[in-house]
Amino acid sequence: MDLASFVANLKVSANIPPPATQFLSCQNGYANIYAFIVKPGAVVYRYDVEISDKTKDKSLTKGGGDDGKRGLLRDICFELVKDVFDNTQDLNRSGTTCEIKPDRMTPFCRKFLRNATITFELQPCKGSAHELNLNDIQSALCPAPHMQADHSLRAFFEMLTSQSFINARTHRLVGNGRLFEEKEAKRLNDAIVAHNGVAKGVRIIANGGDKPVPAIVAEVKTCAFFAKGNLGEIAKRMIQSAMNRRVNPLRPNDRKMMEGFWSDFGHLYKGVSAYLTYAPSRVIVIDSITTRLVSEISFEVEGRDLPMVQYFAEKKNVRIEGNMPAVRQHVDRDAIYPLQCLEILPFQRVSLDKMQLTDEMARISSDLLKANAVAPDVRSELIKEQMRRIGKDGECAKFMFHFGVKLRGDQNNVQIGLRKLPVIQFGNVQANPNDNEKGQFDVRGPLRYLEPSDVLRSWIVAFPRSVSQDSFKYEYFAY
Repeated sequence: MDLASFVANLKVSANIPPPATQFLSCQNGYANIYAFIVKPGAVVYRYDVEISDKTKDKSLTKGGGDDGKRGLLRDICFELVKDVFDNTQDLNRSGTTCEIKPDRMTPFCRKFLRNATITFELQPCKGSAHELNLNDIQSALCPAPHMQADHSLRAFFEMLTSQSFINARTHRLVGNGRLFEEKEAKRLNDAIVAHNGVAKGVRIIANGGDKPVPAIVAEVKTCAFFAKGNLGEIAKRMIQSAMNRRVNPLRPNDRKMMEGFWSDFGHLYKGVSAYLTYAPSRVIVIDSITTRLVSEISFEVEGRDLPMVQYFAEKKNVRIEGNMPAVRQHVDRDAIYPLQCLEILPFQRVSLDKMQLTDEMARISSDLLKANAVAPDVRSELIKEQMRRIGKDGECAKFMFHFGVKLRGDQNNVQIGLRKLPVIQFGNVQANPNDNEKGQFDVRGPLRYLEPSDVLRSWIVAFPRSVSQDSFKYEYFAY
């Protein structure tokens, strides 16, 4: 059975309705979809990679975590894999196992792994077929609505369009298919920065009678992330900015104002990940901020009360300041850490609920909406620019060429059907937007449905009870 017949049978079995046909006219349009061209006979081979500390029985390639922790582990694994490929002359296609000694690691990587020797294992994929035919479109199509399609082909093309940017360290992968530039687009305040990126996914498309092909669907976006860096230094900058604001400036000697500042600070950073500067392998998730300052906190150590400042100087060999509160963590144990000892991990997204904590955050949210809400022609050009970077200009196109793949330079041409506009009725009078090309109608004159009133003497609240394509029926309360 050829591919066209196979797709036709899929549509019948999936009970997919035929496309709409009742159009007044059709026009050519463009979708933000770019098709791949795959060389006949192109094949890739899949391998399972395991990177682990055998002594501690700890895997670096498994485990969950948020954007921050996953990004940190991805960076560590990238450094280790790069070392293996740079220092191994000929990787065995049937499998490779080797050790990476601490003296071959970067200083941060060595410190994070506590000078451990890491085992690298490369084995042919066991969970799926070792060989993947890039022209096997049938495998990526879902045979029935209740069944799950094989995502291997789509996952490969998504990784293929990301890897060269990750290798060049110009972009960071955040979530599935979201690639953001390492370079800051804008610093929104002392704690939050904006990064430009592209969200992309791979689909199987077919235009008219053309055979199905893989294609990339793209969208550009600007997102807010927590600024990376030392949390103590970030807090100092935030305090200074609050002191310099024109309206209601922060007064450091006003305890009530400072308590309000630290309360907002704690809500903002709740759930954010950071690693300890004196022990980078420890990644904590911030739960809250202590109500007391560091200078007011002490620990019982070996039968004596030890001030927190003295504890960290003696036990951790770290000098800390006492004029700020500490971070509290409740995950595995109730522990507190000075702000100066926490390094915020990069590319952690700021959630929507935190965008409404303060007036300043609401303004940032508004600025982000404006940055993302652009005219369709502007958005189309931005997406074209991203696709040029992926499929035509630079290293990504060369990288894809080695796999027998290239990206078409033009957008996907689609047919846009124009339907008849609905007729709008006001009482016994009708307005027909079809009478002119722009679909406009005038609410003045015989179509008045608004009555001016100096004093509101009565009111009606209406809500739709039954809605169809032709009419709306309302229930209402009147007073």
